Amino acid sequence: MGIVVTEKLRRTFQITGCVGLAFFISSCATARVEMADAQFTKTAIAAEKTAVGPVVQIGGEPIRAHEAEAIRNQLVKAIGTKRNYIRVSSASGPNLIHRTGGTAESGITHSMRSAAKKNGVRYLLVTEITDNEVSRDIGQNCVDETEDIVDECGKVIGHRHISTTFTTTSQSTRKVAARFKMLDLEKGKTVWVSRSDSANTTSNSSDSCFSFPPPPPFPVPPKADGIGMTIARAAVRKLPRGGI
Repeated sequence: MGIVVTEKLRRTFQITGCVGLAFFISSCATARVEMADAQFTKTAIAAEKTAVGPVVQIGGEPIRAHEAEAIRNQLVKAIGTKRNYIRVSSASGPNLIHRTGGTAESGITHSMRSAAKKNGVRYLLVTEITDNEVSRDIGQNCVDETEDIVDECGKVIGHRHISTTFTTTSQSTRKVAARFKMLDLEKGKTVWVSRSDSANTTSNSSDSCFSFPPPPPFPVPPKADGIGMTIARAAVRKLPRGGI
């Protein structure tokens, strides 16, 4: 019985040489409603004016003012797209308020609430950043490249090892988590809270045909504003549709 080695290789990894690779991984944001007042319904919010207030950071690495502005702008855009029954605008005042501990509600001063109410705003949506952290990790992986061995009838009877690629990867991951809170300025209380979080990863990889190479430098971590805009969109989708 003859043995034939097929010309077509069955590859588990496309080998292009012993080179460095860089890639970016983005995860989807998750969101859930943590609290909703029974009277905060589609009908109630549609009848009033809503404004997107500042980002209040109470935890994690400090974010920047332009990142907070991007989150606010994304909230306004997402509400206009996903919940277009809401009359929404940006509230006056700073884009970002830094606080150590506390809550977003405590970061909204009496003057800010009064200014919003004078502009006819009933509901004020504020963002409470609870986490903004970067973690780094090194991983290793090896992948074998093989080819099928078939008999003269075309039946696969074994595999032949061709080569092995050894990969060492350095990763930088940023996670951002926030609560999005709707304040009823008339009643002076929070009537709706949605929590959302997400993480993005950047990676540098080095390949070798012989053994695991040294880890490459850690890449620059993803920016907070991109993740912040992702979780903002996820939170908006939790606003009332036809009621809570």
